[in-house]
Amino acid sequence: MTSFSIGDRVRCVDATPLPINPVGAEPGDFDFPEGFIEEGSVYVVCRVGINSQGRPSLRLCGLPVFCKEVEIAWDSLRFRKLGRLRRRAAAAGAASRARLPVAP
Repeated sequence: MTSFSIGDRVRCVDATPLPINPVGAEPGDFDFPEGFIEEGSVYVVCRVGINSQGRPSLRLCGLPVFCKEVEIAWDSLRFRKLGRLRRRAAAAGAASRARLPVAP
């Protein structure tokens, strides 16, 4: 299971509207004031918790979801954590270019 931390960048891999219903909730009980998540979009994690199934739940910066006027979190199965590969790859690329021989 992937562990998530505050400040992690995550990519949405599942933006299907269902199933999002907690027990006893109707589709009309939900409010997405800043819009619904979009598949392929990258978000920043603001808070991490555990949902009723024992999986991590995520609150995303600037993208709250409310059920019956109470803020709830997104299920982590909808997201994949993005690694820090880009920064490392960019740094490695710069270092290898710095070692290239200079043409006469």
